[in-house]
Amino acid sequence: MKARLPWILLAVSVVFNAFFLVGFLRARLEAEKPRTFLEKAHRMAERLDLDQAQMAEFEHIVDEMERLRQQRAPEKDAFLAELTKENPDPKVLENYVASEAANEYRLNKLSLARKLVALLTPEQRQKLVELMQKRAAASK
Repeated sequence: MKARLPWILLAVSVVFNAFFLVGFLRARLEAEKPRTFLEKAHRMAERLDLDQAQMAEFEHIVDEMERLRQQRAPEKDAFLAELTKENPDPKVLENYVASEAANEYRLNKLSLARKLVALLTPEQRQKLVELMQKRAAASK
C-alpha cells in the first residue's frame, strides 16, 4: 500500500492541476469577450478592417446608436421593473413594445444601420453578414 501512495498522490495532483488549467483558460477567454455595446462595436470595426474615413463615420454612427440606447434606457428599466412584478400591467408592457416612441426608436436604429452598411465596401458587407450569422448561430 505504501508503494502506491505516491502514485495516487501524483494522480490527484495532476487532476487538480488539469482542473486549474481549464478554469484559468475559460476565465481568460471570458475576460477577453467584449461586454458593452461600444466594445462590441469596436471589435466589429476591427474585424471589418475599416479605413480612416470609414472609421470616422463609423464612430459617428456608433455614438448616435449609443445616444439612442441611453435615451431609451429609462423606458427599458421601467419595462423590466413592470415585467418582473408578480402581476404586471399588460398595457405598460405593450406600450414599451408597441408605442409610437418604440416605433420611432426602431426606425432610428434602422436608419443608422443603413448608414453603416452604406459606408462599407462589398467585401466588408459580406464580412458583416458572416459575422452576424456567426453571432446568431452562437446564441442558439
